[in-house]
Amino acid sequence: MAAKITENSTLARRYAVAFFQICEAANISEKTAQELESFANALNSSEDFSNFIANPTNPRELLKKTLTDICQSLNLSKEVTDFIILTSLSRRGNIISLISEEFSSLLKEKLNIVSAEVYSARNLDNNALAKISETLSKKLNKKVEAKNIVDKTLLGGLKVKIGSTVFDDTVTDKLERLKASL
Repeated sequence: MAAKITENSTLARRYAVAFFQICEAANISEKTAQELESFANALNSSEDFSNFIANPTNPRELLKKTLTDICQSLNLSKEVTDFIILTSLSRRGNIISLISEEFSSLLKEKLNIVSAEVYSARNLDNNALAKISETLSKKLNKKVEAKNIVDKTLLGGLKVKIGSTVFDDTVTDKLERLKASL
C-alpha cells in the first residue's frame, strides 16, 4: 500500500512538473493552479465521480464527453480541460488531486511562498496570526501563509511546522528541556 502511494506521488510530481513548465511558458500558472484545485475539489467531493474517473472499464469516448461537460460547467480553460482529459484517458485520473497539490507547491516555490501550520492551545485571532506570519517571513525571507490549528493537548505557547521543520516553543517542550537539564 505504501509503495502505491509513493508511486502515485512520484507520478503526480512528474505530471505536475511537465504541466507547470508548459503553463509557465504561457504565463498562466497561477490561473491554472486555481482551476486544477477547483477540479480536484469537485473530484474529491463526489465518490461517484472519483470512481467513474478511476474505472478503467469506462469507454474512452464516454470519459472524454463527461469530463468535457464537467470542465465546461466549472468554467475551466482549454489548457486545463485538455490536461484533465489527457491525464484521465491515460488512466491517471485517480491522481489528479495529487497533481493539483504538486502544481500548487511548484507555484508557491516559484513565488517564494511557504505554508506554515501554527499549532496553539486556543484559536488565534487574525492579528496574532498575521504577526506570526510577518515574523516568520522576515526570518525566512519568504512570504509565509500561516494556518492556525488548535491542539488541545498543548498547555500553552506555539508550535510552528513549515515543511518538515518544526519550531517548538510550547510550554510542554520547555518543561521537557528543563527536565532533561536537571
